[in-house]
Amino acid sequence: MAKHYIRLDLNNNIVKGFSDDFEEPSDTDICINEKGERHFEINGKINPVLFENGIYKFKWEDGHVTLQAVSKTIEQQKAAKIAELDQECTKSILNGYYSDADGEMKFYGFNWQDQSNMNASMNGINAGLRTTVSWKEKGGFPKEYSAEQFKKLYEDGFGNHLEGKWIRFHQLKAQILSCEDDTWKDIVWSV
Repeated sequence: MAKHYIRLDLNNNIVKGFSDDFEEPSDTDICINEKGERHFEINGKINPVLFENGIYKFKWEDGHVTLQAVSKTIEQQKAAKIAELDQECTKSILNGYYSDADGEMKFYGFNWQDQSNMNASMNGINAGLRTTVSWKEKGGFPKEYSAEQFKKLYEDGFGNHLEGKWIRFHQLKAQILSCEDDTWKDIVWSV
C-alpha cells in the first residue's frame, strides 16, 4: 500500500499528485489516500492530467478533491489557434523554398542549420572574404555559386520565403484577434 499526496498552489489548485512509493512528501503536501495503489490516482484515474488548456483541472475544497470545468475562454481558444498557426508557419519555413539563383528553379532546404550556414556564408561574402560559396539544392550535390548567385539564393530564402511566411502568420493572427464572431475558427495556415 502507498499513500497518495497532492501539492497545492496558493489558490488551492492541485498542481502535483504523487505516491510516496516514488517521492517523499513535503510538510505542506496533503495526504488524500492512506491505502492507495502504487501509482497516484484521483477519482479512479491513474496519474491524471492535472493541467489542461491553461487551467488546473482539480482543486482542493473543504477537504475534498473537486473537478473544475476545463472550458477555454474565447481568448484561450484564440491563443491556442494562434499557437497552432505559428507551428504550421514554422514547419512551412523549415521545409524549404524554391529559388532560381543559378538560372534554374530548384528546391533548397531551410532548416535551422541551413539558415545558420547561409548566414555565415553571407557574412563571408559581405566581408569580402569569399567570392563563391559551395551550396546544394535539397537532396542534391554541392556546387559553386558566385557571390551574386548566392545573394539571390539568400534573398529568396530570407527575404521572400521566411519573411513572406512570417508576414502571412501575423496577418492571420491579426484576423483572429480582431474577429468578433466565430469565423476565426475557420482560419487555416495558407500562403
